[in-house]
Amino acid sequence: MEGRSVIALLAFATLLAEPALGYCSSAGGGQCPIDRLGPRVRCAGIDEKCSSNADCPAGQGCCRRVCARACFPVCQPACADGEECELQKDGLSSVCTALQCPFDDLGPIVRCRGPRVDSCSGNSVCSEGRACCFYGCNKSCLPACKTPCPAGQRCTYNRDQQVSSCQPF
Repeated sequence: MEGRSVIALLAFATLLAEPALGYCSSAGGGQCPIDRLGPRVRCAGIDEKCSSNADCPAGQGCCRRVCARACFPVCQPACADGEECELQKDGLSSVCTALQCPFDDLGPIVRCRGPRVDSCSGNSVCSEGRACCFYGCNKSCLPACKTPCPAGQRCTYNRDQQVSSCQPF
């Protein structure tokens, strides 16, 4: 019985020592690209291709993505609030991308009833190109504008086409 307690304690300590998903652990390591599938996939185990950033070439970090831990290009420096580190389609680089929620044009005209029920708590649970935004009566994953809109425009959500874009207001 005592042996099991020690093993459980060691497993818990290992989880605590694991760097937060999405962030590299070494100084100046930058930020790992966001893993949008990871939270939705149950892994039987983690395929360990690296154990720390020291195992990776310059400009890359040991990042957990889905069911593997491998070397990926990182965003250096780490992205600012409201941005996310995205692995580019070529897989050779990662860039910080600003996600701007669409303007809540329903808020002033919708009367919300009952308790607020959010379908998301942050951008990391949303699929690519979507952000967790307050729209109408709750938060949900909506198509986001990838860059801040220029002066005189705002991010507008087209409910029919399920897209957001910068539009003059």
